[in-house]
Amino acid sequence: MNITPLNTAKAAAGIVIMAVVLIVVIGWYGDYKIGQAQLKQKNAANQTAETGQEDSNTSTDESAQQSNPGDEQPADESADAGDNPSDTGKTVIVLAEGLSLREAAQRNAKVIKRLKKGDELSLISEKSGWYEVDAGGGVKGWVTAGSQYSAIQQ
Repeated sequence: MNITPLNTAKAAAGIVIMAVVLIVVIGWYGDYKIGQAQLKQKNAANQTAETGQEDSNTSTDESAQQSNPGDEQPADESADAGDNPSDTGKTVIVLAEGLSLREAAQRNAKVIKRLKKGDELSLISEKSGWYEVDAGGGVKGWVTAGSQYSAIQQ
């Protein structure tokens, strides 16, 4: 076999093509593994919400796709709001730093603001798994009623 410039170019082209294919395959595999990890993380978060355990991540970065206090899904969102639409005279105490104050009694409702541990809110009404509250300054919304997130002070 003669070593000619044409044979050398063909060999180099073959090596380059193999390298490109290898890089693409490694990239796809990496994307696959990341997707699997995200799926496992999502499943774990769903199991945590179903069992009522607290998620230790209380990041206040709203753009992050991570669970925060107030992000859990109550068992029944179809229940009607409490009978008394006005202030009940009761106070809701925030027990978790970064608890979400939401526009509606739904896990995916827009977050109005993040609350601080120890904040005191006026209870307006209760809905299965949620408290409707007045945060003061004309700000009203919903917080999760879970015992590790908020509590009513009579």
